[in-house]
Amino acid sequence: MNLSIHTMIRNNVIGRIINHLLVFVINIMMVRWMGIEQSGLFFNKIYCWNFVALIMSGGLDFSANYYLSQLPDKKSAVFDIIHKVSKIVIVFGIVGIIMSLCSSNPLISKTTPADWIYFIGLTLTILFSGWLSAEKKFQSINHWFLLTNIILLSVVALGKHWDNRMNTATWLIYVYGCITCIQGFGLWWMGFIKTKRQDRSPNVLWKPMFQYGWKILVAALFYFLFLRIDLWFLETEGNLISLSKYQQVGKLGQYFLLIASMVGSTLLPMVSNMSLSTWKIAIRPYLILLVCLGVFMCLTGKLLFPVIFGEGFEGMEIYFWIQFPGFIALVLVTWINIWLMGKGDLNIILIFDVIGFIVITVLDAILIPMGGAIYAAWISSCCYILMAIGLWKFGMKKYN
Repeated sequence: MNLSIHTMIRNNVIGRIINHLLVFVINIMMVRWMGIEQSGLFFNKIYCWNFVALIMSGGLDFSANYYLSQLPDKKSAVFDIIHKVSKIVIVFGIVGIIMSLCSSNPLISKTTPADWIYFIGLTLTILFSGWLSAEKKFQSINHWFLLTNIILLSVVALGKHWDNRMNTATWLIYVYGCITCIQGFGLWWMGFIKTKRQDRSPNVLWKPMFQYGWKILVAALFYFLFLRIDLWFLETEGNLISLSKYQQVGKLGQYFLLIASMVGSTLLPMVSNMSLSTWKIAIRPYLILLVCLGVFMCLTGKLLFPVIFGEGFEGMEIYFWIQFPGFIALVLVTWINIWLMGKGDLNIILIFDVIGFIVITVLDAILIPMGGAIYAAWISSCCYILMAIGLWKFGMKKYN
């Protein structure tokens, strides 16, 4: 494998692992501070806003990667599209802030200015981290996240000792939103100063970028629901303690996906010119690493999880044991998707995400009321494994 690719992957993975370890510590502090029931509702709210931000990003982060690898001379035109979309996002968010303060509509009045601030910051973060990744500016992204996450960690650590008139969850969403907004605008600035925007000719990339981006987005939305719909069924079941345990296992599973996405995001700008054998060599050591990490967590989780997450999280390890094979399958799904996106082969991704969402929704609706979180874990793990097998068998057939 090309040494520069190996080094780029390693440096990006190390930088992002450090950042996500910080986020993991912040998550634990928030869970311990809010308690098991309130933290479950808090993170479900965050997931809902992540969904909204994903929609507004329009899949342009992936589209930028694809078109910069295909048309490197059109860098200014690609940035111009992302920059204009970011302005729309900011205006939309400001309108949302005003409406949350003034509107009597029950749906709107349930949101707070902090929710909309978080939405603006997260959407800008998605758009411009995608842009900087397409430019292979991985270290710039990681250093900026490191700085802002240290600030967030410090504020959360000190905030418990301040006299806050707001309730804990409200105060934390304001802090979370403001730091996310700082992250987003910082990435925008880094992209802006590194891009020469001198081409004022009509931008012919609007249509193809949005076509590619929206196809990715639709697939991502179904994939997001595929991974999260079980939480909605568990919340409606009403057992908030089981929900929170299951939710934290899901967040541990996200770290497996994060490592996979770190490797994948580094490879994505290069996949269009990469052979399948090089791709396999690139992902192999990280697959072995994740399997070993998962086995370690299976063996130690019974003792480790209550120590990390606090009182009330005893018995959480059973959900991890069930879902661990599914988490490894999702790692493979992530890398297969990256390969197919880099080759512009999006239809198969979309088909499997839609089928996966339908299957898991039907099974959750039927079985979760009967067996709760245990059944949800079995359903998720089995569906994740079937998704990986299907994508490899049908999506990668013409490349093998």
